[in-house]
Amino acid sequence: MADLTEDWQKALCDNGFDPSRPSLWLAEGLLVYLEAADAEAVVDGIDRLSAPGSSAAFTTRNRAAVARTFTADAYADVRRLWRSAINVQGYLEGRGWSVDVTDPGDVLREHDRGEAAAQIDPVMPPQLMVARR
Repeated sequence: MADLTEDWQKALCDNGFDPSRPSLWLAEGLLVYLEAADAEAVVDGIDRLSAPGSSAAFTTRNRAAVARTFTADAYADVRRLWRSAINVQGYLEGRGWSVDVTDPGDVLREHDRGEAAAQIDPVMPPQLMVARR
């Protein structure tokens, strides 16, 4: 286990992670709970530790969604914990990654999960992002 606000990259490598081999990263529902500097450091660490052939998947929110006040929905208590929304796509594309962004509602509907898709905030939905190096 590692604290993502500290040197988690060293801990990972000290425990057998090989940054010379392609890797797959998943940051689902993570970055919004970190302060912006810590979220950027996580994405930077993923970038630095990823060999060619690596992939990374993220769920992200835009700044407007994080700043929005939630008062009367079932997830309001969780959303009050959101701290930041960084531009993961721009950061990774600027470092040579290829990034695809998808609407999660589309993915759910493609897999016959229309009821789940209907529960997504239509005004400010999350984004599903897959980056490839």
